[in-house]
Amino acid sequence: MAIPTEELQKANPSAKIELFEIHLVSALHGSSDVKRFHNGINMNTTYNVVFQGSSYTRIPIEANGFEYAQTRTTRPRPTVRISNLFSNVTALMTSANQTTPKNGLNGAKFIRKVTLLKFLDHANFESGTNPFGTPANNTYENQTFFIDRKTVESKDFVEFECASALDLENRSAPKRIITRKDFPSVGTFV
Repeated sequence: MAIPTEELQKANPSAKIELFEIHLVSALHGSSDVKRFHNGINMNTTYNVVFQGSSYTRIPIEANGFEYAQTRTTRPRPTVRISNLFSNVTALMTSANQTTPKNGLNGAKFIRKVTLLKFLDHANFESGTNPFGTPANNTYENQTFFIDRKTVESKDFVEFECASALDLENRSAPKRIITRKDFPSVGTFV
């Protein structure tokens, strides 16, 4: 469900929270786990965040480039920079490379969810209840991309470039060719 417009137009709207998910593909990565992160910005917490019953680990993460160009002629190719201080991301890529050598996290689904503080679960608040009332499952439209390639890997961070499903290698649209056999009116003009 989308965030109501009147909430965004208030003089003092609730803080905006960015949540990120990486969905692994078992055929490529040897696991179908979902890794969930939040960057902790706009929150006074060093803890994990719970949203819709799922826990998002607090880890330094920077993501940008999600906006469409004004002309909308090209799709966005966001970059995601994830902290690698404890080699968590390197370990994840190493484990994926055991299934598909030299693949890393390429092909994993990357989802960015944006919601407001007032829509987080009760578990995120010291009193155990959300002071804004019962949380709704409101978010902006989820932005879904796929990890296309790793651009930088160091002991400090790993950076990925993401792409839309249509921009991935060996993908074409449409996936199914429409023929006259399936639809007799194809190719006829009246």
